[in-house]
Amino acid sequence: MTFDCFALLMTESSYIQRIRALCNLAEPDLDGALALAKEATAACPRSAHLHCVLGDLLQLAGDDSDALEDSLASYTRALEVDPEFSDAFSSIGYFHDVVMGDLAAAESAFRAALRAGPHEEAIVGLARVLTQLGHPRHEVAALLDSAIDPMSARVNQIRAEINDGEWDPFRG
Repeated sequence: MTFDCFALLMTESSYIQRIRALCNLAEPDLDGALALAKEATAACPRSAHLHCVLGDLLQLAGDDSDALEDSLASYTRALEVDPEFSDAFSSIGYFHDVVMGDLAAAESAFRAALRAGPHEEAIVGLARVLTQLGHPRHEVAALLDSAIDPMSARVNQIRAEINDGEWDPFRG
């Protein structure tokens, strides 16, 4: 039996707000946030955002291959619900970059996120991956300059990391 979350007392935004609160505690309650995210996706199965949040939490909490597979499955479910949900593509990109070390798959996912619409995290993630792949810094800088807010804190952070050589290939 599936539920439409708008027919329940908790809405998608209510779930997200409660999950964020659990994650933003002085000592984050990831187990509680994960349990709530699972409840939320059961209550709101047509919420791409909640499936993506569940994937992110599974990735954070996952220290076994099942949790990581479930994380990727959650992102895939988000895209089944909304094939243009750029956050899911970005999360897949970070998954392939950080967890799997598959830069080609990460690049592909970040580019898909950008095709779905302008998205700062996709630009930042793609810049990071392109740097790791050895692309010229001026090309990466041009990508960062294309962000909606090229002077945002997140864009400036990755710019500084790239300039400091943090994402250079073979850094070591």
